[in-house]
This record gives sequence, C-alpha cells and structure tokens, in this order.
Amino acid sequence: MAVMLITTVLVTLIMIAKWRASLLICIPFLFFFVFIEGVFLGSTMYKVPSGGWFPIAVSFVVVIIMCVWWAGQYARRRLMVKNAKETNTANFIKLVRAPCPSPAPSLRAPPSLPAPDLSVESAKQRKADNTADFPMLICAAMAA
Repeated sequence: MAVMLITTVLVTLIMIAKWRASLLICIPFLFFFVFIEGVFLGSTMYKVPSGGWFPIAVSFVVVIIMCVWWAGQYARRRLMVKNAKETNTANFIKLVRAPCPSPAPSLRAPPSLPAPDLSVESAKQRKADNTADFPMLICAAMAA
C-alpha cells in the first residue's frame, strides 16, 4: 500500500527529472494515482495495529536506503567532476604513458615453454591443419 504510494511519487520524480515531461502531465498523473492509492491505503489502515505496520515500516526503510544511495551518488559525481577539473592534460598523459605493472608471477608463462609462433604463415598452417581435421571430427562424432 505505502509502497505503491512511494512508487507513484518516485515515478513522478523520474518523469520530471529524467524524462523532462511537462508539469501539465506530471501533476495530474501524481494527483490521480495518489488519490487512488491514498484511498486504498486509508481503507487498510485499520490493519496497522494488528501487524499492518510492518509493510509500511519496510517501505520507509527502502525509501531511506534509496535517498542515502542517491545522496552518495550525487556526492560521488561532484567529487569526480572536481577531480577531473584538477587533473590537467599533462598529468593525464603521464598516467597513460606510465608503464603497466607486470603481471603476478603465477600468471606468467613458465620459462620452459617456447614462445608461440605468431607469424602469418604459421597462422595459415594452423588454420589448414584444423580445417583438415574437421571432417574427421564430424565422422568421429557421428560414429559415437
């Protein structure tokens, strides 16, 4: 019940902030659905003393979490813009041209393995070898 009311308010905010819808559309939308959901909420308020308070409390917790999330995202965006203004082009180029750290020793190829042959002729030969084996793979799969 309260969740529907909160959802209507949030959809109206999205309509205004993100979709840039006209207030002539948003305000009647908000009043229409708030009226319907308010009547529904009011008709179920007699259940609040016998446990109906729990869904309302959960919805308020969700609203608080969303508001804190929004405030954090807003603060993060402001900080990123501030840091972007402080980072000049010369520092950015230094960061880009800096050598990459070497991978962890466990990710390096063992020294006992030969380096792969990446020449064009080698690639053509590997492709020809794989193509020649393809009909044999089909026959083996059909026989199994």
